[in-house]
Amino acid sequence: MSIFDPQGNVTYDQAITMVMRALGYTEAGLNGVYPSAFVSKAVGLGALKGLVSGSEDGTRADMAQLIYNVLKQQIGKTGQDDKWDSNGPTDTMLRRLGAVVATKTVDGKEVIDEAVVGKDIKPNDEDTLVDLHDLIGHKVTYYVDRETGKKIVAVEEVKTEEISGKLTQDNKGDYKIGDTKFASDYKGTDPLKANPFLNGVLNKEDFVVKTGVKYTWTVEMKGGRVIDVVSALDWVVNADKKVVAKDLKNLTSDEPSLLNINFALNDDDEMDMNSFVLEGVDKLEDIEEGNIVYVYAADANEDGEDEIVKIQVGNKVVYGVVDEVASNGKPTVDGTTYNLAFADVKGTKTHTIDNKDVTDKLDKAIKAGEMLEWASAGKDSAMFLDYFGKVYAVDNDDTTDAGYAILLKYQEADAKKTIDGSVEKVEVFTAAGEDKIYEVKKGVEVPKLLSLVKIKVNDADKITKFEVCKLDEVKDPSVNKKGIVDNQLLNEKTIVFSYNYTGTKNDEDYEDAPYDAANYSIVKAESLFGKEPDSLSLYTKEDATSVTVAYITGAEAANDDYVFITAYSELANSTYKLTVMENGSVVTYKTKNDDVADNLDPTALVKLTLNADGMISSTKDFAKTDANYVSFDLTTGEAIEFSATEAYVKAGDTYYTLADDVVVYLYDISDKKYTAKDTGFLDGLKVKNFTKVEFYDTIDEKEPVEEFTIVVVTQK
Repeated sequence: MSIFDPQGNVTYDQAITMVMRALGYTEAGLNGVYPSAFVSKAVGLGALKGLVSGSEDGTRADMAQLIYNVLKQQIGKTGQDDKWDSNGPTDTMLRRLGAVVATKTVDGKEVIDEAVVGKDIKPNDEDTLVDLHDLIGHKVTYYVDRETGKKIVAVEEVKTEEISGKLTQDNKGDYKIGDTKFASDYKGTDPLKANPFLNGVLNKEDFVVKTGVKYTWTVEMKGGRVIDVVSALDWVVNADKKVVAKDLKNLTSDEPSLLNINFALNDDDEMDMNSFVLEGVDKLEDIEEGNIVYVYAADANEDGEDEIVKIQVGNKVVYGVVDEVASNGKPTVDGTTYNLAFADVKGTKTHTIDNKDVTDKLDKAIKAGEMLEWASAGKDSAMFLDYFGKVYAVDNDDTTDAGYAILLKYQEADAKKTIDGSVEKVEVFTAAGEDKIYEVKKGVEVPKLLSLVKIKVNDADKITKFEVCKLDEVKDPSVNKKGIVDNQLLNEKTIVFSYNYTGTKNDEDYEDAPYDAANYSIVKAESLFGKEPDSLSLYTKEDATSVTVAYITGAEAANDDYVFITAYSELANSTYKLTVMENGSVVTYKTKNDDVADNLDPTALVKLTLNADGMISSTKDFAKTDANYVSFDLTTGEAIEFSATEAYVKAGDTYYTLADDVVVYLYDISDKKYTAKDTGFLDGLKVKNFTKVEFYDTIDEKEPVEEFTIVVVTQK
C-alpha cells in the first residue's frame, strides 16, 4: 500500500523513479521491480553520474545533478508490448523546457551549428548559462533557449576528442601526433594553423603552433585516425608551489588570489567561480597545506591583467622506503616507479610568446641529481605528488628540526672567523642557549653570517637545510607592560635572543664581538615588558603557532624567578652553563659567577637574579618561614592522607591553598631528576612510595598569604 506523505523527504530511489517515469519508462517495460528496475535503467542512461544513490534522503545538489543528467535524454512511452519506444530524436527534456539545437544558415540552408568553445562561443559570456571551461578548444553542437535563440543552456554533442603528443611530419608530408596517424585522404585543417589556445585563451598572435612540440590536441577521429585538427592547447604553469598556510589565506580576502595571481571577480566584486577550472579537488576550501598547486593564468577578460583560468592540485603523499633510484632520478617505492614533475610539466617544452622561444621551468622542480641526493635507496621518504601523479617534492624523515639559531661562524667564509677543522662547519648560538658547531652537508648553501636561521639536521648531525628568517627591525622599540610591541604580543612562546657586548669600540675584540657566542644569551620575554631595548627585531613564523622570535640588544634584567639547579658544565671564557627546572620545564642559563656553580644543591629552591644580558648574576636560597613553607616527613611512619583539587591540597585535616599557576614536581633521589606533574598527582598520594612532600609559597607579598606555588614530592 502506498502512503501519500506530502511533508516527507524524497529518497534517492523515489527521485530516480520519478525521473525515469518522466522519460516514459514503467515497471512493466523494465527488468525487475521497484526500485531496483528504475535504478538499473538510470545507471544505464548515465543519469546517476556524480551521485551516490541509496535509500537516504536526496540532497538538493544531487537532485539538480540528476535532472541535469537526463535533460538530453529522449522521451518515449511504454506500449502494450511492454517495450519502451522513443517519441523521436527531437523530443527531449530540454526541448520541452524551451531549448532548441543551435543552427546557422549556410548557402541558404539551415544546418546545425558546430562551434569551437573559446572561439565561437565564450565560457564567460553572460549568455552562456552552462560551464564550458573543460571543453575549451573542442567543437560542439549546443542548445539555446527557444525564446531568444541566444542563451546557451546545454551542450548536445562534443564532436572532438583530446590526444596528447608531438606533431611530426615525414618526408612524404604526412602528419602524425604521437603514435596517432592521420587519415590517408586527410583534408582537414592544416595542424600548424589549428586554433591555438594558450592557457585556455585563443591566442593567435603570441602562441605559434610548431612541430616537435608536445601539445594537447582536439581532433575529430574516424576509424582510429585523425580526420580533422580543430585546436592545439598549450597549458603553461604560471606559478607552482608546495603550499603553506599563508598561501591559502588570500583565497578569502577582498581581492582573492592564489600564489600572487588574482581571480576574476563577478559584478558583485566576489570571486567568479565560473572563470576557472579546478582539478584535483572539489572546491578551493579542500586545498590543504602541503598540497602541490599549479596555477595557470591568462588575460581571459581582455582587460590587460592575467587572471587564474585553471588550478591543478596534487594532494597525494607516498610514504615508504625508497627501493632504488634510477640514473634518471626516478624513485621506486613499494615496487612502483614514479616520474619526476619536471620531466613533462615543464622543462622539456618550448613555446613562443612575444616572438621569443621560452622554455618552461618549474620554480621548485625536482632535478634528477637532487633526487639521487635526497631520495637515496634505503631511506624512509615522503614523496609529494602533483596533479599528474609525478614527484614534485621529497622529504626524508632522517632529518629533524634543530630549531632557531644565530649563525656566527663559517669554516670557509672568512679566515678571521674560521672554526678549527678540515670539513665545512658552522658555529651557531641556539634557542636552547647553547653554543654548537655543526658540519654542513655538501651542496647546502650557507646564509650570511649573523642571520637568524632555522636549521634541519640529519642522523649524522649534519645540517641539511638553512631556512633564513627575515627579521623586521622595530624602530624606536618600546614594549608595554602587557608585552605588546609593534602590534605583536610577546608571551611565554616567544624566543628572545639577547646580544650584549660590555666593551667599547676601542677594544681589540670589538669587531669580533658579534661572532662570539659568549655575548649571546636567551632571556625571558617578560624581561622586555615595560622596557625600551636599544634595538629589537621580530620574526613571526608562517604557520598556525605564530611563534615570535625576537632579537634584541641592550635588554634589561630579566624577571627574578625560583628554580631548582640540577646540573652545570664549564664552558670557555670562565663561563658556566646551568640546567634548571623552571615552571615545570628544563631551562638553561649561563653565568660567570663561580659561587653559583660551586654551590650546587639540586634540592635547594633558589631565587635567580639575571643581569642585562640574561646571564645569572647571583642566586639566593629560598627563605623558609612558617608562613611560606610546609614540609611533611613521610618516613616517620605516621599515616598522612593527601587529597587534591586544582584549588587546594588537603593533608590530614589541614587545607593548603594553591596558586593559579602551581607547579608540581616529582623528585627522584637516586638520579637527582625532577619530573613535572599535574595537581591530580597529589590526590590519593600513596605515602609508602615517597619520603617527603614540600609546599613553597614564592609569591612576594608584604603579608603571608599561604598560596603555594610549588609542590615537591620526593620519591624513594
